[in-house]
Amino acid sequence: MDPTSPIKQSMGLFFLALGYLVIALGVKGVEPGIKVSILWLTGLYFIHTMGELMLFSNRIVDG
Repeated sequence: MDPTSPIKQSMGLFFLALGYLVIALGVKGVEPGIKVSILWLTGLYFIHTMGELMLFSNRIVDG
């Protein structure tokens, strides 16, 4: 099953928005000078990478 280009773009943008939500939750209520876990940043990069791959796959297929 191969979704159409608009669906891939929508999914990619959704993952990008989800990544920002993850990092926002990670820093919610944190006082200045306090460090948060690196897992929050790793999660952000992972989710953004998945979203970017969905967006980039359209450029490869559609040329």
